[in-house]
Amino acid sequence: MIPKGHSFSEDLGVVCLACDGPLSLVPDYHPLLFRCVSGHLLTLENLLDHDFPKGPIESRELPWLALLTWEMRGRMLYRLAGSALRDGQILAAADIQEMADRIGRWVSSLRALLVKLSASTPSLR
Repeated sequence: MIPKGHSFSEDLGVVCLACDGPLSLVPDYHPLLFRCVSGHLLTLENLLDHDFPKGPIESRELPWLALLTWEMRGRMLYRLAGSALRDGQILAAADIQEMADRIGRWVSSLRALLVKLSASTPSLR
């Protein structure tokens, strides 16, 4: 259990989307749920979808921006998993780690595809 006053995401760069306050993992809750000091509740999906690049489908930069965004999300999840493990939240850490690993595999596949496409289609560079 997270001690009272302890910020789960302290120094991880993960903050509440509503108030920018530090987040804490709500213990023993599935799917994973985070609470800020102001009481806002966020799911892992909320955190992953925030600030996702938007733009017209035909935008040349959009695939690369999406790739960079998901790379950042993967790194954020690895940091969160480490913090959860240090706080004794073993099952939550495993869930977060699994999500980070999935995103890592997806990012790797997407990067390979984009590199291949940009080599054959100059407009995607």
